[in-house]
Amino acid sequence: MKFTRLVSGCIFIILFLLLGGWAWATTLTGKIVDKDDRPVMDALLTDGFSRAFSREDGTFSINAKGDSIHVSRLGYAPSTFAASELPHLIRLRERPVTLPTVRVVERFEPAFSSALDKTVISSDADSPAGDPGALLLNESALHSPSPRLIGEDLSISILGSLGRHTLVMLDNVPLNAPGKMVDLSLLPWGRIRRMEIVKGNASLYGGASAIGGIVYFFTDDVTPAQPLQLRVETALGSFGQKSGSLDFEQLSPQLAYRVNVTRQAADNDFTYRPRPWWPATGDLKRANNRKEQQGVSLALYSMLQEVGWQYRLDSETFYRQLPGPVNFPEIYKNAYLTGQNLRHNLSLSYKKNRLGDRLAAWLNGSETEYNNTRADNPAFPSRYRQKQSSSGCRNQLEYALETVSASFSAEFTRQAYSLDDLLYPNLSIGETARGQAAVSLQARLEKDFAFADNQLQAGIRIDNTEGFGSHTSWRVEDVLKLDGPFQAELGGNYGTGFSLPSFYDLYWKGDAQSLGNPDLEPETSRGGSIHLALSYRDYALQAAWHGKEVKNLIQWRQTYLYGPVWKPFNIGKARITNWEFTARAKPLTWLHCSSSLTLTRARDLALGADLTYTPRIRWTNQLDLAYRNLGLEIGLDHTGRQWSTPDNLIDPLPAVWLARCAWSWGFAVSRLKVNLRLDLNNLFDRQYEIYSYVPQPGFNWRSGLSLSYGI
Repeated sequence: MKFTRLVSGCIFIILFLLLGGWAWATTLTGKIVDKDDRPVMDALLTDGFSRAFSREDGTFSINAKGDSIHVSRLGYAPSTFAASELPHLIRLRERPVTLPTVRVVERFEPAFSSALDKTVISSDADSPAGDPGALLLNESALHSPSPRLIGEDLSISILGSLGRHTLVMLDNVPLNAPGKMVDLSLLPWGRIRRMEIVKGNASLYGGASAIGGIVYFFTDDVTPAQPLQLRVETALGSFGQKSGSLDFEQLSPQLAYRVNVTRQAADNDFTYRPRPWWPATGDLKRANNRKEQQGVSLALYSMLQEVGWQYRLDSETFYRQLPGPVNFPEIYKNAYLTGQNLRHNLSLSYKKNRLGDRLAAWLNGSETEYNNTRADNPAFPSRYRQKQSSSGCRNQLEYALETVSASFSAEFTRQAYSLDDLLYPNLSIGETARGQAAVSLQARLEKDFAFADNQLQAGIRIDNTEGFGSHTSWRVEDVLKLDGPFQAELGGNYGTGFSLPSFYDLYWKGDAQSLGNPDLEPETSRGGSIHLALSYRDYALQAAWHGKEVKNLIQWRQTYLYGPVWKPFNIGKARITNWEFTARAKPLTWLHCSSSLTLTRARDLALGADLTYTPRIRWTNQLDLAYRNLGLEIGLDHTGRQWSTPDNLIDPLPAVWLARCAWSWGFAVSRLKVNLRLDLNNLFDRQYEIYSYVPQPGFNWRSGLSLSYGI
């Protein structure tokens, strides 16, 4: 009985409180308008207990139990009123919402510009991260024997292939002279925003020089919403390094232009310790090694509905002292190389519905002069001037259905070369030119399954070159992707590639050291790869196997048939196989780590020996820590041993571990963005070589400041 009376009492108290609260609530009404007395819809009113929204005509009604009413609406300044003094007409003051600048990117590139399994590397101009060249060399599949100093020649090779077997494309325009590697240090790095790497035989996508693969560089060809930006960078470093750049851009959909000016210089005279078997003692200095370089870039863009056009002009001049190998310091003392490059690139694009077309035309020219006439020991005096030019046009037509896409392209190029020997005019090479025409057809089939997506792509390309006949290149690729929280990708490719002898290899009439070979044959290759990639959230693993055989590989060998000179020969056949492993993880929002390992076996089947200057192991590791505007990068790289003679009779160059780190800090003051960076390379001052008798720099540093102002 007592329990029943207790329950009844509790129910009565609860009902009393509820009815009392309802009785205490006050219904408030009114209207919300802006400064021009226009009604404001969806304004929020709340007293902490209940809330209501204004109607389309601005009126509202709220049952208020609190002492104050808070009124807010996006785009207006919030207001607070006492409930007892809430006005019937509430006028809100406008407060526009300012959002960060957003760049809208429009790429004018064909859908079939590269392979299905390409590796994409992005570079943000406003990021305090390192330059695109450093990002590129973090890939273990890429190797460069060049010193990591300002102004030094920068060449790369892919998966153990030779440097001249890497085709370099700048905005889909080939930069390689036939049979020659590209000096990447002369590229407009300040404008490069994205890089793509295609590994293995890829002549289908670019023609000659793609036996090892292709590296694409794309500049910031965009149609952005930011109308004006000014960017200034300056840097100092070891060995007298100084650099600076100025970038100005005025952007609009109708017409946009960018101007970039750069200058860099460095003495690059570093000390090194000689090897025990070298005929020298004590610390030595790598002297007569000054480098200077200036560059100017101009870019114009316009996009009008379905039609877009772009024009780019890049110009570089450089001066490089070339001290030569340290076992002959007096023979190459005071030797230097000067040169200039000029590149024009014009492209038109059209895309509407399922049809797209792109027309590109280019004209590239370079002139260099080598001078070795002031050596203390004039054993090999030499002074000559080389000129090279490349011009061409390409049109690519694309048509896409829901599951099938097709692309047809036609291309014509012309390369020219001349060499003027300023000491021995009879050894000069008059202008020699050759034209090349190519057509290609590609097709892609995409099929979606319940939990997977399959892409099959195939293509064929026919190149006809004056003096070397016709070459047919093809490539077949397939990628199967499993979607969902756990993602998997299985893919592979098989194809062919080829490379032509350089003009220098063919026609150099000889000096005291070298002699050309007009009987050289083009190099050809056939091979493929298979890869498996697994990822779950912020963790990813990938493994790949690559293999190919190269016929008629060109190498310079010393011969005594014409006296003790070096002469290029087709050595027969070489086989290159690779295992590639990559792991990436982001266990915390502020922590990212990656590791990339490439194992290479490159064999000269005729000699039964390893190919020269091809490391068996490349292992790169990087740890990135980011907290707010601060960043710390730590890297540890390993380059395995490599042979320096074709017969492998001399011990290989030893392997080396190199450690590096970088600190960065970026912040903004109103519209001004500030980035600071400090790079420390070769932290433990390791003494090593990548070429025989060519020492590499020990510990070195570089600090930079970047200021960017946009309206």
